[in-house]
Amino acid sequence: MNEPLKIKGVVVNAAQWGDNDKMLTVLTREKGVISIAAKGVKSLKNKNSQAVSPLCYSDFVLNDKGDAYSLVSADLIESFYALREDVMALAYGVYFAQLAAFSVGRNNLADDEMRLLLNSLYMLTKSKERMEVIKCAFELKLCEYAGFAPYLDSCMCGEEGVYFDVSTGEMVCALHRGEHSKKISPAARSVFEYVQNADLKETLTFTIDNSVAEEVSLLAEEFLKHQLGRLPKGLDYIKKLKI
Repeated sequence: MNEPLKIKGVVVNAAQWGDNDKMLTVLTREKGVISIAAKGVKSLKNKNSQAVSPLCYSDFVLNDKGDAYSLVSADLIESFYALREDVMALAYGVYFAQLAAFSVGRNNLADDEMRLLLNSLYMLTKSKERMEVIKCAFELKLCEYAGFAPYLDSCMCGEEGVYFDVSTGEMVCALHRGEHSKKISPAARSVFEYVQNADLKETLTFTIDNSVAEEVSLLAEEFLKHQLGRLPKGLDYIKKLKI
């Protein structure tokens, strides 16, 4: 019999599975995204119930069942409870977790992505007035960690790039712009460059105008959609809350 697996992870999703059970989607450093069958955890009397809610960072003990793991125990490390006191902050946190899971997939190392997610969730609890800035920083840094950072030099012809091609991540001039080229302001381009060159702490603590953050976020969303094929449903919920 295999030894139980001990692993830390962030709960990305907790779907109902039976009357008292949940199927967890968890992002881990060592194995990327894993699925965990958690029996009985919907009962408040279950000792593991507090550690398996979405966005909880927990210490798991698991049995390997082949296509999924089964939960032996879960000890809460950090719940990021303050996010649950603000519906918008919670929506951003869920989107971050979903997006990180999308970019990593299964059976992949995710050390950088986990650090980014945990630090971003922490910053959301402390700086709710900066949610849009944290969002654009998270998205751009995730591009870097996932291996498809934008190429921000001049257009291929040598001219100054004033458009950002969201399909390739390249800067292009007016002459070489295509159907996926989006106008980018000097301020937004500076944010792209800053995040790409800054360390994680600097990335999550810098300050810009919300209008610039919104522009960067829209460009980053389009770029990520082209790279990943789709974006998490959590983004749609954020947009609905903004209406």
